[in-house]
This record gives sequence, C-alpha cells and structure tokens, in this order.
Amino acid sequence: MNKFNVQQIALFIAFGITTVFFAAYIEQVTLIIIQLSLDPIVNNFDLEVYQLLLKLILSAVIAPSVEEVSKIFPVIVYFRDEDIGENEFLGYSLISALGFSLVENVMYALRGDAGFSLVMLIRFSISTPMHLIATFLTAYFYYRVTFLKKGNGLLIGLGMLVHGIFNGVIVLLSV
Repeated sequence: MNKFNVQQIALFIAFGITTVFFAAYIEQVTLIIIQLSLDPIVNNFDLEVYQLLLKLILSAVIAPSVEEVSKIFPVIVYFRDEDIGENEFLGYSLISALGFSLVENVMYALRGDAGFSLVMLIRFSISTPMHLIATFLTAYFYYRVTFLKKGNGLLIGLGMLVHGIFNGVIVLLSV
C-alpha cells in the first residue's frame, strides 16, 4: 500500500476520536487501583501533597502511556494482515492522534473556567502539536522495532516520555 485514501483518513480520525473515551476509562481505572494501593501507605501525607502526587501520576505516567498506545493501536490492528509502509503507518498514526487531540481539546474546553474559545486556542496551539510529536515518536520507533527489526524497543517509550514531561510541567505550573 503506497497511498492514503479519503475513507481510511476518515476512519482513522474516527478511531482517534473514539480512543479518547477508551483511554480515559483505562486511565481512571488504573488511577483507582493505584490510589487504593497507596491509601494505606500515605495516611500521614498532607492531603494537598497526596492529591498533587495522584495528579502527577495520572498526568505524567498513566495518561501518556495509555494515550500513546491508544493512538497507534487502531493502525496496528487495522493493518495487521497487510504490508504497510513506514509513511502510511506514521501518517495514519498521526491522523488518529489528530482525532484524539481534537476531542480531548473539546473535553478540556467544556470543563474549563477560562472560556471555551481561549482554552481551544491554547490547546490547539500547544497540546495538539505535543500529541502529534509524541505519537510520531511512538509510531516511528514501534514501526522500526516491529516491522524493520531495527533499534531498541525501549525507544518506543520516547513519545510517552515527551508526553509525560509535557503533562508533568503543566500540572506543576498549575499548582
């Protein structure tokens, strides 16, 4: 396969949109499990510090891991029986990431206090490029390791690391 087609582009935008809800569910279940595990240990923590810790765990560790896998997962499954080129794999992964980012931006804007338009402008200017960069890194190294049998599998986590640092900085700046 050496070309993109409109139907597949629309399909991967839709995949990206739907994976937001799947990722949010997985993130919350994971956070609940971690919180239940930590609660007995951190009884003596200051409540504000504990809440910040949980927010950092969710934003900088859980969300990036779940979201980056969620954005490339539809491409992996859809093309599982086909010979897909690197450009197509990366392109469809980025299209999925764009659909994901669109819905995530709207969700943040709807719950924000700063006004819908302002939040959307900020998120499309900052968060969407970050999502695209992180997904590109995740998809690129996944493709190289899985299809080309080149490189170190740990590099697949580079996109998650970029995403996690971005989210962690945002959380710490909001304190």
